[in-house]
Amino acid sequence: RGCPAPQLARPTAAMVGVEHHAQDLGRILVQAQADLAQIRSSLALESGGATDSRLLAVVERVEAEMRMKADAVLQTVVHGSPATLPSLNSYNFAGASAPALAAPGALPNTRSASRVQLPVRSRSGPSAQTQTKRQQQQLASALVNPTSASSRAYLANRFGVAAPPPPPLSSEARRPVGKTAAGKLSAAKTSGPLGVLGGEYRRDPGAEPPIRPRDVAAGLLSLTQRGLLPPHVDLTPAIAREPAPVTQAPSRLHDPRTQFTPSGAAAYTSPFGFTIANTKLDLLSDVGPTFAETGPTKPSTKPPAPAKPPAAPAPAASPVTLSLGGAATRPTPGEEAAAALAAAEAQKARDFDQLMDTFSLHHFIIRRGSTVQTTPEYLSFGRKYSSEWGAVLQLVHKLEDMLKKYAVPLAYVDGQKLVALARDGLVPRTERALLACLVNDDQVAKCLNLPGQRFRSKGEAATRAAVLEIQAGGRRWLAIRAVAHRKRLHVTAARLAFCWLTKKMWKAVRARLSADAAERRRAWDAMQDRFARDWPQTKIAPRVVVHFPSLSHPETARASMPNLDVAQSGQLPRLCEVMEQGVDVIYVSPFPLHEDVATYYQKVLEIGGVSDPLRRFKVIVPENYHRFPRHFSLSTLLLYSPRAMRRIANFCRGRTAYIAPNVIGPEDVRLSQALQIPLLGPHHTVARTFGSKSGAKRIFQAASVNIPPGAHDLYDESSLLSALATLLCSHLDIPRWVIKLDDETGGRGCAHLDAAALPIHAVLLRESEASPARWLEERTQTRARALVREELAALLPSKVFINARWLYRTWRDFVSELCRNGGVVEASPGPAAQSSPSCNLFIEPDGTVRVTSTHEQILSSPYTFAGAAFPQTEVPAAALRDAALAIGSAAFSHGIIGRVGIDFISFEDASGVLRVWAVDLNLRYTPTALSFAFFHFLVGGEYEEATGQYMAPVGAGGGGSG
Repeated sequence: RGCPAPQLARPTAAMVGVEHHAQDLGRILVQAQADLAQIRSSLALESGGATDSRLLAVVERVEAEMRMKADAVLQTVVHGSPATLPSLNSYNFAGASAPALAAPGALPNTRSASRVQLPVRSRSGPSAQTQTKRQQQQLASALVNPTSASSRAYLANRFGVAAPPPPPLSSEARRPVGKTAAGKLSAAKTSGPLGVLGGEYRRDPGAEPPIRPRDVAAGLLSLTQRGLLPPHVDLTPAIAREPAPVTQAPSRLHDPRTQFTPSGAAAYTSPFGFTIANTKLDLLSDVGPTFAETGPTKPSTKPPAPAKPPAAPAPAASPVTLSLGGAATRPTPGEEAAAALAAAEAQKARDFDQLMDTFSLHHFIIRRGSTVQTTPEYLSFGRKYSSEWGAVLQLVHKLEDMLKKYAVPLAYVDGQKLVALARDGLVPRTERALLACLVNDDQVAKCLNLPGQRFRSKGEAATRAAVLEIQAGGRRWLAIRAVAHRKRLHVTAARLAFCWLTKKMWKAVRARLSADAAERRRAWDAMQDRFARDWPQTKIAPRVVVHFPSLSHPETARASMPNLDVAQSGQLPRLCEVMEQGVDVIYVSPFPLHEDVATYYQKVLEIGGVSDPLRRFKVIVPENYHRFPRHFSLSTLLLYSPRAMRRIANFCRGRTAYIAPNVIGPEDVRLSQALQIPLLGPHHTVARTFGSKSGAKRIFQAASVNIPPGAHDLYDESSLLSALATLLCSHLDIPRWVIKLDDETGGRGCAHLDAAALPIHAVLLRESEASPARWLEERTQTRARALVREELAALLPSKVFINARWLYRTWRDFVSELCRNGGVVEASPGPAAQSSPSCNLFIEPDGTVRVTSTHEQILSSPYTFAGAAFPQTEVPAAALRDAALAIGSAAFSHGIIGRVGIDFISFEDASGVLRVWAVDLNLRYTPTALSFAFFHFLVGGEYEEATGQYMAPVGAGGGGSG
């Protein structure tokens, strides 16, 4: 790899080097003139071969010295120094004077231009040595203080460098910014504002302010910061110049295989024919005697050898002056002294050490961890930086230790980078910093990155380092295992502690929540007990009834109900309760009522005899009804609407009030607790338990009413199949079996199976008819149940009929819901059923049970309610009333109060006897009860519980009185 271009530490050094070269060349040319003058004098006096040899020697010496100086200048040019030498063609070595290269202080040539004559000082003036010393002092002074008047005059006279024009008068007294006098700080501002925009531009942001020449002179940054140039203006045309200092162009991508191949560019060739490519830098070999030491003009300092007699000194040739005409004249003594002085100055050309100190790159070698200290580069490096050699030597030792540690065979050190690192005390002496001081850093870096490189060197130290590394690796591995084990123990302990603390906190929070819930439950139970005790007075006193038509079913059921908000708003006939004297109604609607609907019910109430109905009822809508999902119940929306809650509380403040719910859930109880208004209904746990299909079976069993054969509390498919197989084998005469989900209403959770659809049913019928006694044996029943269960498992998914196919598309969906919420299976007369009567009860808080209405259900499809007919006539009213009252009393004993609906089914058995089974219990305000209440308000008659008849007054159009 090629050496990087050297960068001198100070630019002035390069300039001084150029001046030294100029002086050296000047001395060489002067000496050449003197020698040529002597040769011409000798040619005038004598002739022979000796003159020719002397002439040849002088020419060779001049050529050698000029080649050396030219090569030194070439090195400066190649390595980036700005120093240059004037062309040799600009000088006339034949006879023209060279004032630019003359010795310092040389007098101008006053003789004829046809004569070549050295400068001669007068005898009365100072000596040549004194004049030379004075010139050197002037040169040193000019280099130290080049700005003084004498230095500028010397530079102008010696090198032709004119002084710069004198500064203006105002700059002579200029002081640093903020200083009015030495040691005093100015309190006044040293700069002023560039101006203030006019009022019309400050008031109008869209106006374009004017840009004055003073603003332009302040620069683009000032224009942008002051807002004179909008931020979106493109400043590129104002900054870009042609040619641009930096241009954008695609980068050339070299082939990776050839991008590091050395370039084949031709080497520089000097004007003397010297090519640097043919030169080999040898820093190890001895330099040998120089031309100056062996030249004929240099006087010898050694004594003559005793073996040989001293040679007779050659007669000194006096310098002569050769005229153009060829006549030789002997120079004067003054001219001889000047020639001798010029010869002495010419010998003062700098030696090799000075050249190395000035122009050397100071690249030295570290071989196998030891610095090669005999090279001229290293010696010159030590001489040049002797003042800071201590810090440099420390870095050299660090480099040696690093290279010896990694067994690097050869490294080239850049002395200038090493000195820069030594001078910078803030940079850490890391291996990377030391590596950057190497010339072949990439090769050394590859060597350092080799695995195990620091163990490759020979000696005990490398073996010891390898052993220590192996031991350190083993200890590190053991330590890692120990730390990992302790970390696992720590993590496990932290996890156990976290789980223990979490469980402890969870138990504490759960206990606190349970305590709070128990406290609220005690307070609510106490409020409900007072409500039950005061009910006889409450039902005849002026009161406020808060109607919540909320369908607080489980969330899964509400999510699958279409138009839930419409279903919750379909109980507006509750407003008819204002027909009673002193009763005011608050109706909570899930959304604002249309103006036509509100006007319609207002007119209906006026027709029914209610005076000023707008004061008797209030419709309240939760203000946040639109912020929550559609499947939220009305009670939940009201809980999250504090403004509506305050309106209800303010309307009921100081008055007797209670809440009339619909389907009761946890949110209804929380609403009652928040409003401190009793609830005309059971607790949500009671409603959830006995409002399901399985809970209704327990109520019916407690009331001792007829119920169909069946099984309840089924929570998996296996128990369902076992129960259905047992029922099929026990009741072969039942034509249909119905499966109901606990939490569904309106026939959505019903599915039925016809017994005749099973092939084994006919076999069992024949077997039972052939041997009734044997059929009743336990062994026969067990075998039959096993066969039926096996057939049900295979055929039930295809034989069962699901009512709500839009909700439960497959038998697997139906069974998964049954496993989640439970279900029942019960017998059904099927097509033999005559009617489906229904009875509505009102269970008062004091335990009084009243039958408010009875009707006949109209089914659109099996077990799907579509409407009702009043009155019902298929079942005797007394039997239906007695069964309903018995169920109501059993429900009250289990904590159920409020509105209750009971569904029955009637049919004739095989002997023709009418049978009535209780099949469902609805703990809510049923649609048939609402329809009957609206009918009763309009007609104004009286319902007779004993007969189930409604007696309307003759000719009466309305029965309400307000």
